[in-house]
Amino acid sequence: MKQLFAIAILFIGSASIAQTESGEKIERMKVYKWENNRTTTNETKEKKEMTKEEEIAYCEGIIKSLDEKEKAIRSNPEELAKATQEGWFVEAEKTRAEMNARIEELKK
Repeated sequence: MKQLFAIAILFIGSASIAQTESGEKIERMKVYKWENNRTTTNETKEKKEMTKEEEIAYCEGIIKSLDEKEKAIRSNPEELAKATQEGWFVEAEKTRAEMNARIEELKK
């Protein structure tokens, strides 16, 4: 087992050395971070401003997604137990309340 591990390490090391010696530039790894319930990269992106209607539709979409996910979770006893234990339903209710509040704010 130790020999197999050593062979694998040598193979991976030699492959990376061969790649750098061939003159190919190794692409830099992208870093992802979690921000406002969305995954974004470290690359700069232009943020598009949403209209009120678009933002209302976006919030309603999140609520609809939560409802669908909750329906799926409740249909599976194992998932139901896991979600309850991890506090998924509490977080989902907080998110629903935030989205409903934002919708009400936008409708004013």
